[in-house]
Amino acid sequence: MDGGLATQLEADGKVLSDSLWSASLLLDDPTSIKAVHRRYLDAGADIVTTATYQASPKALLSRSPPADPRHVFRLAVDLAREAVVEHVAASSNRRPTPLVAASLGSYGATLADGSEFTGNFQGASHADLVAFHAERIHIAVDSQPDLLAFETVPSQAEVSAILDALATCAATTAADAGARSPLPPSWISLSCRPDGALTNAGDHLRDVSKLVAERGPAVGVFALGLNCTAPRAVLRAVTELRAGMDSAASAAEPLEIVVY
Repeated sequence: MDGGLATQLEADGKVLSDSLWSASLLLDDPTSIKAVHRRYLDAGADIVTTATYQASPKALLSRSPPADPRHVFRLAVDLAREAVVEHVAASSNRRPTPLVAASLGSYGATLADGSEFTGNFQGASHADLVAFHAERIHIAVDSQPDLLAFETVPSQAEVSAILDALATCAATTAADAGARSPLPPSWISLSCRPDGALTNAGDHLRDVSKLVAERGPAVGVFALGLNCTAPRAVLRAVTELRAGMDSAASAAEPLEIVVY
């Protein structure tokens, strides 16, 4: 995978104080995003993630003037795709063509209050979370990425909502065959406490992992893991995730583990 997009943008002198974080540059300086994608690809990345982590339809439409969410997500994927094409054309390395993952941060990330690290979502219900993720999934899928990346998810409750949203979108896609793009494969990565046993909201990783192992493959989830988590927590967290997968129903398909 690539590395931190915002970290490199800030190293390039970009100011990311906007509530959209790196997504603000999709509106103000898209070429700077493409340049970072290209540098990561040239350094060997096999997957680049779009600058949409903190973007949501509500946040984009509240801009002055309003920004069209579908246009912004399409631009984000197109910038990453263009960087891939240019990298492949300039490279003598005949490795597989790198993939583009649409970055979909936690509901808390779009609140821009740090709650992707707590799970305190200002009273949002399960139905609210499902509706939020389903809307953004449809928009992201229509921009035609290779993968969906649900990132920095702090709670089992939000994981459950993501799985329900994926199921809703898959059903809609099936009903509108030919009118919508099929759901691409996806991964879910959690934000975890330093002990490596619990999510940041206090859920046991084994329980979350078991849930995803049992329900995820049916809606295209191929991997589960963690990001934005203290390095000292990783070894135990991976052990806990694997234990949860091993305890899942025997019919469940094995999941990959992703850590970044």
